[in-house]
This record gives sequence, structure tokens and C-alpha cells, in this order.
Amino acid sequence: MRPFRNEKVASRIRDIIGEALVHQMRDPRIAMLTSVSRVEVSSDLQVARIFLTVPGGPGNERKTMAAVQHAAGFFQRLVASQMSLRTCPELRFEIDVGARMALDTLNLIEQNRREMDAAEPDDETDGAEDSEDLPTDTRDGAD
Repeated sequence: MRPFRNEKVASRIRDIIGEALVHQMRDPRIAMLTSVSRVEVSSDLQVARIFLTVPGGPGNERKTMAAVQHAAGFFQRLVASQMSLRTCPELRFEIDVGARMALDTLNLIEQNRREMDAAEPDDETDGAEDSEDLPTDTRDGAD
């Protein structure tokens, strides 16, 4: 088998499913801005794992996954009709946990930054007061 065939098939499936989620699905259970983050295809092209990124937390993830699982047959027919493969891979939908963890990490960093900004005192007036207390050099440059 050609070395990049799996990646090409995965990329094409990602495009087809992503386009269908945005333009063809009218199910209100699917959260706005749901996207396909990545697709992994098995080496024999029999199974395609489709990882979805769903904004809005666990409640939206459950509703969106229920809707996507309900429409799995639609997605399967769509992929089969738009790809020229002998057999269409079985589509398995999953939530992309890596994207959720990255978002949680970014939120923690932002929260920490806000706490650090709130903890810092204003140092603008301290600098002016300190300069008055320093001794001045009265030499006129000749030794």
C-alpha cells in the first residue's frame, strides 16, 4: 500500500464530515461551532475514528454526540458516495479529549494571569519618592 494513502483518506473524510456538520446538519442538538479536529484511519482502511471538538462543556458534548450517533448512517452514505474506495470505512465518532484538555489549560493560565495582576501593588508612586531620598553627586568632574 502507498505510504500516504491513510493520511489522504483521513483528510478527505475530515473534509466531508466537517462540511456536512456545517452545511447539511439541521439537528438542534448539535452545538454551534462543532468541528472535526482530526480523523484516524486504520491501516486496512476499514475503520475511521472521527474526533469532534464540541464547545460548551460536557452537557453539549453529550447532546452533540447523541445527534451525531443518530446521524451516523447519513454520514456513512455521504462518505461512501463522495469517495472512490472499494469499501467505505466504518465511521466511529469520539470527543477529542486532547482539545478539551488544551482548552482547560489555557483557561487555567488565563485565571492565573488575572490573579497575578490583581496581587501586584501599584509601583508608580514608589519610584518618585525613592529618587528624592538618594544623595546627589556635587562634584563638578575635576579630581
